[in-house]
Amino acid sequence: MSSFEMKKYIENRNGELCMDEILHVIDTSRNPQIDHILYENGLWKLWDKNGYYFEFRKRNW
Repeated sequence: MSSFEMKKYIENRNGELCMDEILHVIDTSRNPQIDHILYENGLWKLWDKNGYYFEFRKRNW
């Protein structure tokens, strides 16, 4: 998925993704533009080669 699509994907879920959705987003074979992934204090942070920054949390419900 493109950087723009990924941004909308996360926004449409209000920044809370289930584990399957997280695995889909951080999969660098599907999303080769992902440059850096950091998980810190329950928050996923991603940067890509196009200058985008994404952050989201794991949904708990």
